[in-house]
Amino acid sequence: SKSRQDLVRWGMASSWARDLKVGSRMINSRAESLADRLAFGRVPVKGRCLVLADGYYEWVRRPNGEVPMHASLEFGGLAFAGLWDGWRSPAGERVRPCAIVTTTPNSLVQSMCHRMPVILSAE
Repeated sequence: SKSRQDLVRWGMASSWARDLKVGSRMINSRAESLADRLAFGRVPVKGRCLVLADGYYEWVRRPNGEVPMHASLEFGGLAFAGLWDGWRSPAGERVRPCAIVTTTPNSLVQSMCHRMPVILSAE
């Protein structure tokens, strides 16, 4: 299989979107419904990718408002499952939108949030 490193645009903006900013609302894709969405062409996707990170934030509700909580691994970085697409804008710009695949939270995250990124192991 072919692999490479490339920069992508955060958020899955479709090629028919009038404004690429629409992608900022589509940064996650639920793993549970991914196969159905891909089968019916509702999620444009060229391939799978790894989204590398040191950690991520979840907004936790507190009596005085929401506060960001940082989730990370103590021994190093993370690799999230992701999806990407690729197309050219009418102006000829190469666009590569990307989204993270999410799942139900594990026991450590469930007290903070009802979703979490799919974190891949080194294997």
